Amino acid sequence: MYSRVKALAIIGFFALVTIVLTYPLIFHAADTVENYGDPLLNTWTLAWDVHQLTRAPLDLFNAPIFYPYTNTLAYSENLVASAILAAPIIWLTHNPVLAYNVIVLLSFFLSAIGTYLLVVELVKDRLAGIVAGLIFAFAPYRFGQFSHLQLLTAQWMPFTFLFLERFLRRQRWRDALGFGLCLALQSLSCVYYAFYMGIGLTTYLAYAVFTDRSLRSRTTWGKLLVAGTLSILLIAPFTLPYFAAAENVGTRSGDAQQGATLQNYVTVPARSLWARVWPLNNGRFHTEHTFWPGLMALILAGMGLLRDGHWRRKGKYLLIALVSVVLSFGPTLLLRPGGTPLLKWMPYDLLYYYVPGFTSMRVPARIVVLAMLGIAVLAGYGMSSWRARRGRKFLMITTIVLLVVEYIALPVNTVPVEVGDKVPPIYRWLSAQEPGSVTVEFPSLFSSDILSDNLSAPLLARRQYFQVYHWQPTVMGYSGFYPPLFWHTARYSLRFPSEVSVNYLRGLGVRYVLVHSDDLSPSQWARWQVQLTNLEPLLRPLGHVGETWIYELSPAVREKERLTLKVRCPEEAKPGETYYVYLVFENPSAASHVDLDRRSYRVHYTWQWGRESVEGEIGGKLPSVMNPGQTVIPVALPPLPSEKAQLTLTVESSDLSATTEQVAQLSADAVPPSFDTPFFTYRADFPPLRLTHAAFWHDDVYQAGETIEVTLFWQRIGSLGDRDVTSYVHLIDAQGQKASQHGGFSDSPTGWQIGETGIDRHLLNIPFDAPPGDYTLVAGVYERDTQKHLGKTTTLRKIVVEQPGNLPDVITHPQKTKLGDAIYFLGYDLSAEPCTAGERVKLTLYWQANAPVHEDYTVFTHLSAPDGSFIAQEDGPPRDGHHPTTQWRVGEVVIDQHVWSIPEDTLPGWYQPAIGMYELSTGERLPVYDENGVPAEGNLVLLAPVEVRAAE
Repeated sequence: MYSRVKALAIIGFFALVTIVLTYPLIFHAADTVENYGDPLLNTWTLAWDVHQLTRAPLDLFNAPIFYPYTNTLAYSENLVASAILAAPIIWLTHNPVLAYNVIVLLSFFLSAIGTYLLVVELVKDRLAGIVAGLIFAFAPYRFGQFSHLQLLTAQWMPFTFLFLERFLRRQRWRDALGFGLCLALQSLSCVYYAFYMGIGLTTYLAYAVFTDRSLRSRTTWGKLLVAGTLSILLIAPFTLPYFAAAENVGTRSGDAQQGATLQNYVTVPARSLWARVWPLNNGRFHTEHTFWPGLMALILAGMGLLRDGHWRRKGKYLLIALVSVVLSFGPTLLLRPGGTPLLKWMPYDLLYYYVPGFTSMRVPARIVVLAMLGIAVLAGYGMSSWRARRGRKFLMITTIVLLVVEYIALPVNTVPVEVGDKVPPIYRWLSAQEPGSVTVEFPSLFSSDILSDNLSAPLLARRQYFQVYHWQPTVMGYSGFYPPLFWHTARYSLRFPSEVSVNYLRGLGVRYVLVHSDDLSPSQWARWQVQLTNLEPLLRPLGHVGETWIYELSPAVREKERLTLKVRCPEEAKPGETYYVYLVFENPSAASHVDLDRRSYRVHYTWQWGRESVEGEIGGKLPSVMNPGQTVIPVALPPLPSEKAQLTLTVESSDLSATTEQVAQLSADAVPPSFDTPFFTYRADFPPLRLTHAAFWHDDVYQAGETIEVTLFWQRIGSLGDRDVTSYVHLIDAQGQKASQHGGFSDSPTGWQIGETGIDRHLLNIPFDAPPGDYTLVAGVYERDTQKHLGKTTTLRKIVVEQPGNLPDVITHPQKTKLGDAIYFLGYDLSAEPCTAGERVKLTLYWQANAPVHEDYTVFTHLSAPDGSFIAQEDGPPRDGHHPTTQWRVGEVVIDQHVWSIPEDTLPGWYQPAIGMYELSTGERLPVYDENGVPAEGNLVLLAPVEVRAAE
């Protein structure tokens, strides 16, 4: 009875410490997570595991993200062991957020219990076990990983070693099987830890072979082999998909390995007491790598090492800790993040290059968890050395209090998450649709650099979290790895709404497009509505649910609309010059053709004249996306060997093939091949690259707001060395100003062979406010590091930009007022309503000329307080002087933006905005007339009053 009371007291103690040190999570466990990133990914994973394991367990890894890829659960942790614990909570409450947070709290509690039991097994001292449990479960490292559920769930590590210790002492089957089961549970909780446990157990057994006679027995190894086999059988079905996934998502490069630094071992959480006095970091560094184990832990571990005896047992944990620390540095030893390497080779390289699986991991620093376990065990030995001393209870209580105080880092961060009835109703609507309805949501990204812009990743994670309420597949996703096609989807998504993006989504098989208007500013949503209207009937509006508007895409590519391949050969070939033949892929569908894996093509050629011949083979990769109509791929062949030579070609690409014979002859009046798609030949050198062709999926007339798609074809003509070069395409207006741009090779030219043709696709958004007129597309190449241009910028094509006919529909505050004899003010948009003191507010004005304007006028904008003083103002020519009023076309809508910087000390209240125009040389304002022709006092256009709120 007394033992039970003690056991319950210890359980209650660890539960209380868990609640205190994770405050206030216990009070908000049902509807908060630490951040909108990995916690939402892990919540989604737990919910998917529980959903799928009870319905179609063989399809567990075919999670409904990154459609049309399969095996997508293997792009991150599967969390199967944690899902087993979470399942009852999800079934009872239908709340995956609550289940996630319960698993977080359990990870602390069970880590403490497991370490407690391990140390009690080793030293037969409950107080030592309590101290060790506190160190392993609540050390700063744990709170640095608070958003990574898979790394928090290290509780099976001490249990694994516990059963191994018991087995080596007693040789019982139940301990051997317990060892195998706990090893499997740890591996199924975290893939990282599966590999790290392999390292820890190998170190443990290698040490034990020389110190423990029981490991020299065949019976012992036989039982361990059975336990290991049991563990492998449990793990294997959940491990093999990761090797298959690597074929799609690849592996991590050696340079991408994020090892620990020496400084990380003295880094503490920013909210800890240590951070306020610690002179080496004060919480300024990356919170994930908080490897300082605590002063009390180090003192106790040191005492454990100094204590005589027990080296047969404690030596194993010391060695595990030392090996883990060394491996945690990864491939190089650094003093601080971003510093110069102290050692350029570390033992971790052996694991990375020679042990399967390590190339898929990103953060070798995470192996420090084993070091923390070793320190906790050694601290248990240190605590047990006080066993016979007077005042031990006082020392014990003091030690526990100091440990808890040292590990306090409160409060843990929490942000609210919608659950149950608070989930946006659109997801309930989506759950009622036909299963398998592929969906995409907009806005989905804020930039193509989703891992660094601090906005895109949280948005992707939130969208994916809401999938637990409908489980319809989506082409987007948030995970540890991203498949190749995702980056194409991201680029096209950033160009939505546009025809090229819609065709791409149709090619993927998307059925529903959801547009969250509440995630857009009023002016953005107004512009999107104009563009969405112009995309009908490709996008069929179905109405809206709440603030989310639903569009249905027309069906994607049908089986009878497969690609066809033809070969076109120029009639003329000149000796000594590269001879180009053209592969013409015809896509008869109105949707883009999208390949998960880029097709390869092989061109076998034979030049023959008389009895002589020259033959060879050239290959390459086709683009992943082929638009409706023709896609032309130029292939460079060796020069014509003889004027009488005849060329024979055989082309193969997956299930497509073509054969042609063409007599290549010199002819002054030969006609080059023509194509349905705009396709041009160039010879612009950017050593070591040459631009040979460019294709455009559109004629030369575009509307403002549309996307220009440009495909450049490059030939490598020399060595790049170690230079990192990138291409660019710019859209230049009539004044020589850059209106739009896109940069970056689709594929790095470092992988191209000399003479090989590389395909480089660019998508440029024409600004919605671009003035109508003539524009020029130019291209070039520069070195990324030095910004040095290679060669001269070359002109690709002239285009014409027109305004959408329904452009006035975008104005959120229409207000027709006349200025002078020729200019009308049509209305305005504000980027923030109400405004906040201290912020910058964008004011967009819409002008129109109904007759030629013969003077260049300046626009003034004021935001006035009730006493008439200006709290914000900006004057300047329209569009920063790049589109003066004398250049306005009759009927053109001019979109003119100005920015107000509202002072931080602005008092809350209502303020009066006003605008107008004046002649700069005289300061004379243009007269203003209302719709009835009545002159306005002060020649001002008064806008609706604006509320300004105090800064938060």
